[in-house]
This record gives sequence, structure tokens and C-alpha cells, in this order.
Amino acid sequence: MTAKGKLTSTPEIEHSSSLRDILLAEPALKPFINKRLDDNGLTIEGVAIHAGRLYAALRAPSLDGRGVILSVTLGSLFGNAPPQARLHSLHLGRDRGFRDLVAYPPHSLH
Repeated sequence: MTAKGKLTSTPEIEHSSSLRDILLAEPALKPFINKRLDDNGLTIEGVAIHAGRLYAALRAPSLDGRGVILSVTLGSLFGNAPPQARLHSLHLGRDRGFRDLVAYPPHSLH
């Protein structure tokens, strides 16, 4: 990089496939990877961070009328920690999924 901030060469960028690997390891989600949204293919619609975990809300697939959120440790995505993956679901109705996800402090509701 020059003094003016212009790139003089192509920077090396490390790509992480950690989240994809974690999704592939989930038996309930694996069949939906690499499918289009129109075919109930896995689509992450929103993400939030809370208490050292990343929460990924899925627009699809809808599993038996349940919307799915996958949570994993941040250390598994940005380090070498185990993912401790968990699937969370909420009955939303047939072919329904999440469209967004927001973390907020619990005390903000009072």
C-alpha cells in the first residue's frame, strides 16, 4: 500500500468456510444446502451476536412449520473453539421463516 492508501498489489484474503462446515454437519439442515430459496433451500436472512454466540436466522428451510435459528460460538468462526452448534426453532406456520434477527438487552423491555 502506498502512503496515499492505494493498493499496489492484491491483498491476501483468508476465506473461512467454518459456518458452511457447521451447517453441513447439521443433519436437519444438510439436505437444504445448495438449493434455491424457491425449493426451500437454506437461506440465512438475519444474524445477531449475543453472549459470545452468533445466531443465524433462516428464512428457509421451514422444517415442519418451524422456523430455524442456528447458534454457534464466535470462537468457532474466528478461532479454533468448538462450534457447540445448537438449533432453535419456533412454530411460524407452513413455509414461513425468519426475515430478520436483532439482539437487544433484556432489561430494555422494562
